[in-house]
Formats: sequence, structure tokens, C-alpha cells
Amino acid sequence: MERHSGPEGESFLRRLNQLAYEDVVVARFGVWDETKQRAFFNAKWTHQTYSIILACGLPIGAFSSVCSESAFRLLVLPTHQNLEFGTRVVRALLEDARARRVPMLLQVLHKNGPRVLYERLAVRVFEGTETHRKMRWEPTQQV
Repeated sequence: MERHSGPEGESFLRRLNQLAYEDVVVARFGVWDETKQRAFFNAKWTHQTYSIILACGLPIGAFSSVCSESAFRLLVLPTHQNLEFGTRVVRALLEDARARRVPMLLQVLHKNGPRVLYERLAVRVFEGTETHRKMRWEPTQQV
């Protein structure tokens, strides 16, 4: 993995964001509104440090861990999902949270597939909204 915050990393991240979310957003809301999605992306990613996930030297995903909020974001290219890349990243983030003795929080869209991964790693839904499930992992839980 390598850290990125420059234009090359941001360009990949924008493309990754669309590839990872477009089908879910269209299924839930009926359309991928580029203007709205650009605003959501800017609010979520442009002011954070993130790491690019590499496989054989090629970028296949990204994550950002917001330690002050004990929260994280994770995206993996659809072609590399269900191949354990995301699982390894999430496990590492949860182990780090355990060492710091802090819970981890995240939210997923209702139709978002990674929810199953999170539940397998003992991240539990604690609240739901019309569009999202809010999830939490406690440092006393097994990874």
C-alpha cells in the first residue's frame, strides 16, 4: 500500500469511487447524478489522507482511516472484490483500533455488498436510516 494525496491518486480515487458505487446508487436512487456524486466525493475524500491498495504493483482499491473519529472508508475495484483484499485491510484497521482501545464506526448503503464482510468481522449494525446502516465494532470483539 502507498499513501497518496496528489492529483494522480485523486484521479484514481474518483474513478474507483464511481466504479464501486454507481450500480448501488442507481439501484437505490435511480440515477447517478454526476454533480451530486462529485459533491459527495469531495466531502468524503478530498480532505483526507488515504492509502492506495496495490496488487502486483497496480492500484485496486483505497482506504482512509479517520483516527480522530475511529472511522474508516474502504473501496475496492469490482474486479478485485471477494478476493480477500478488503478483508485484510479491514482486519488490519480493526487490530489497530484494538491496540488503541477504540471502537470503529462506519456506514454502508443498504444494498452495499461489503456489509457482509463487516458482519463476518463482528462489525454490527446499531442504527439504520432510510439509505444507510450505521455499524460499530468494539475493541473487545474478535477480528
